[in-house]
Amino acid sequence: MNLMKFKGADDAVKLTIRLSAGYCIILTIAFASSIIFLINKIEKAYGQALVIDRQGEVYEASSLSASDM
Repeated sequence: MNLMKFKGADDAVKLTIRLSAGYCIILTIAFASSIIFLINKIEKAYGQALVIDRQGEVYEASSLSASDM
């Protein structure tokens, strides 16, 4: 029995394909935006570093180029 001869089944298959393609596009956009967000957050974290010594004192540290030392 060929289910593709029935209009309802054919429409359901087409709708399922469209929905799954749409969800794939939405997930791709969400994944790309989260990667961009995390990259920006990591770059910001590398710019600011905290140093904690053994007594628990917290010091802010900033990056310097080797020629500035």
